[in-house]
Amino acid sequence: MRIVRSAKEKVYSGISSIPSGKASNQLVQGCLVLEGGAFRGLYTQGMLDYWMLHGINFQTVVGVSAGALAGMNYVAGQIGRSAHANLGFRHYRNYIGAGAVLKAHSPIRVDFLLKDYNRIEKLDTNRLFDASRRFVAVATSCETGEAEFFEHSNCKDMMSAIKASASMPFISPMVEVDGKKCLDGGCACAIPYQWAMDQGYEKIVVIKTRDSSFRNIDPKVNTRAKKLYRNHKALATAIDEADVRYNQQLDELDQLAKEGRIHLIAPSESVTVSRVDGDMEKLGGLYWLGYNDAAKGLKALKNYLGLEQTQENSIRIASENDAQQLVDIYSYYVQNTAITFEYEVPSVEEFKSRIRKTLLKYPYIVYERDGQILGYAYVGTFHDRPAYDWAVETSIYVQKDCKGQGIGKALYEELEKLLKKQNIINLNACIAYPATDDDAHLTKDSVLFHEKLGYKMVGEFHACGYKFDTWYNMVWMEKAISEHEVPAKSVIWFENLEA
Repeated sequence: MRIVRSAKEKVYSGISSIPSGKASNQLVQGCLVLEGGAFRGLYTQGMLDYWMLHGINFQTVVGVSAGALAGMNYVAGQIGRSAHANLGFRHYRNYIGAGAVLKAHSPIRVDFLLKDYNRIEKLDTNRLFDASRRFVAVATSCETGEAEFFEHSNCKDMMSAIKASASMPFISPMVEVDGKKCLDGGCACAIPYQWAMDQGYEKIVVIKTRDSSFRNIDPKVNTRAKKLYRNHKALATAIDEADVRYNQQLDELDQLAKEGRIHLIAPSESVTVSRVDGDMEKLGGLYWLGYNDAAKGLKALKNYLGLEQTQENSIRIASENDAQQLVDIYSYYVQNTAITFEYEVPSVEEFKSRIRKTLLKYPYIVYERDGQILGYAYVGTFHDRPAYDWAVETSIYVQKDCKGQGIGKALYEELEKLLKKQNIINLNACIAYPATDDDAHLTKDSVLFHEKLGYKMVGEFHACGYKFDTWYNMVWMEKAISEHEVPAKSVIWFENLEA
């Protein structure tokens, strides 16, 4: 049965920039502990995608609720699978909504992620249950009110265990796992770090989905659950005491982190996403917060794990969350050079808008080293008439202290690969050109750089740009990256380009 969607369903606007692919088979010794939090788990998903892209694949993963769902795709080595499902299908009625209620008697239908989504991207169960790794889903026993730690070695039905782990109380039916009725693992144990310690792991990394300062305000033991679960008193007690117990766990985690016993990771900003938030841009932003926090914290993580520190260089599609770093790079060129004819440094919001608009039709890429963006490149419309669709204008900026390291060349090479997939042929560079060799704000370096990459000079306009009380020339350079065939292949806009 195929998935039928409504044209009105909201999807995250930047979903095409979410990475995808397979993680390496390299394993990192230690235990990764993943907190739940429903859609706050997008923070975790962003972090895990970055780690997979950079070879951080923990041998053991224990997750609760949304943490178990994210951990499932992480152990399966499927980069972007969690995020594509949640950022693409949050408003799909058979996942969350009326269809979910009809099919699962719950407004959230976890089976969409465990079963239906396999029609779009099949879960790699061979890798998920490979004997070389441990994947543990934490659920709560409805009979005892205690945490159950399910893994492939002691559970016949791990998919049901994962479903139980993510089945929230009050709104979801109990799930039977190997004869035991269970619900969300967070009812009994929101963050299962103690399990990792009891198992004897020396290296334990915990990802929270709340910022470091968060605590439940004035937590009290309440009696809501005792009314609904009157036939499961132990479960009701566990749920009613959850807020008090959660604050205690947070305090213990802070202390363990101070002692160096665990490596504790939390969102660098306050998380305003609610459990079932429907604001797709907010959800996408939380994903990129996790991704960027992972990049910034990679060095500290490797230090804790005792991994060799090597420079991690990568090129990826830009996102709106990169805007601040791109503005930081670009501002130098606006304020100190005539390389750009812009007078004022654009705001971060303006840069976000530029990234968003560019990615609809063209690639916008960044060069990243150990989480820091050192350069970026993109293309724009050469002319808005349809006959010009096969031609684009290129732009590139590299952090001022990082020139001569091959960053610009690498960015342009990646840009050309993407543009060839779009059937774009002509690359045109519009370059500011000094009238003299001793200009204080402009050199001929950009022209020389483009010449080395195969661009040819095709024209010069004189005294057409005014900046720093100086008139500057402008030159056009061009490069064809494919043959000009007849008939021409149709251009594929970037948002429609298959990964």
